[in-house]
Amino acid sequence: MSWIYMENHLSYNIPVSMIRQFCFCPRIFYYESVLNVKLKKPIWVDQGTEFHEREKNLIKRRNFNKLNLDKYIRYEEYEMSSSVYHLAGKADLILESDNEVVPVEIKSQKRKPTRGQVLQLCSYGLLAEECFRKKFIKGIFILDDKDKNYLIEMNGEIKNELMNTLEEMKKIYLLQIMPDSSATEFQCNQCEYLNLCNDRNF
Repeated sequence: MSWIYMENHLSYNIPVSMIRQFCFCPRIFYYESVLNVKLKKPIWVDQGTEFHEREKNLIKRRNFNKLNLDKYIRYEEYEMSSSVYHLAGKADLILESDNEVVPVEIKSQKRKPTRGQVLQLCSYGLLAEECFRKKFIKGIFILDDKDKNYLIEMNGEIKNELMNTLEEMKKIYLLQIMPDSSATEFQCNQCEYLNLCNDRNF
């Protein structure tokens, strides 16, 4: 059976939330989505969830006028899926104007978003573009830094990287082969799946 045939008959939608995890280490995606192994999350995950819940209550008062959107409609915790991209997820917030859609993600961090987080945000943008049939040009992160907003502009480089990442994830899911990991010792020591990776001897 060829890969193209398998990909065209893929009925599974990749959770958008797994893209960031995949970029951190592809084995997290393998354990959770292929083997369906669920382990207790580290304490900082709960802390991030608490921040997220607090920020949700404040987001109604947020003003996004700096995005040059004259008028927009807010869609909070908006669920979307796509049979084209084989993606599904719930965006923290989607802003819809007359001409475009802007995905918004809440992050409990002060540092610049990681590449995996950027790809995750842009995945919501592609889903919104398909769902609302309006252009996805930019997205925004709300960070835990005095209400600072971090703007991401969609471009060809990001889209190509996202498409390549999704392609890799689809292959792993369909072929069900544990991927190699390039994670560092620091990354592995943060991971709840470390004990399952018997070739990672740190």
